[in-house]
Amino acid sequence: MKTLVIHPTDKSTTFLCPIYGQIEDATIVNSCEDRHELRELVATHDQILMMGHGSPEGLWGRGQFGRSIDHFNDKPIVRSNLAIDESFVDLLKSKQLLSVWCNADDFINPNKLSGFFTGMFISEVSEAYFFKIKTNQATVDESNDLFAKLVGESINQGLNASYCYVLEEYGKLAENNPVADYNWRRLYYYPN
Repeated sequence: MKTLVIHPTDKSTTFLCPIYGQIEDATIVNSCEDRHELRELVATHDQILMMGHGSPEGLWGRGQFGRSIDHFNDKPIVRSNLAIDESFVDLLKSKQLLSVWCNADDFINPNKLSGFFTGMFISEVSEAYFFKIKTNQATVDESNDLFAKLVGESINQGLNASYCYVLEEYGKLAENNPVADYNWRRLYYYPN
């Protein structure tokens, strides 16, 4: 199975690196000047891991994935802030997807995609405060680090197996860690 990892460079999401650290021969893309090149990479891989910051519109690229004019539904769209957006849906439908970004569910669900994905995912203290979760950096780090470690330990077993393993093991931390509890309640898996 050929695996593509799309993980835009951002020091606030380096905790996600253990997710793909155990995947042999993965193609890792942290930035890309040409969005058409990124489309070719998505097209030629079986499993796509997309992670970082994002929104219901897709995975943010923070200007690291080129600026281009694409056409979607016969309308020109200037792209510069998103690495993955609705213009990739046609390619993603046939892939095994791991989507770890805030509100990935709001991108996955309306586009009828499948895989292992997150809803709102608290990875920073400021996000926890926004959702009225009183916490500290150590608690957030504990949640982030265990989540990434567990996904990394299980990703080679398949996405469903990884999802089940993470639910069970991360759920143990969720019993005492309010950030992990919030995130654990927003983990999803939809089969192809």
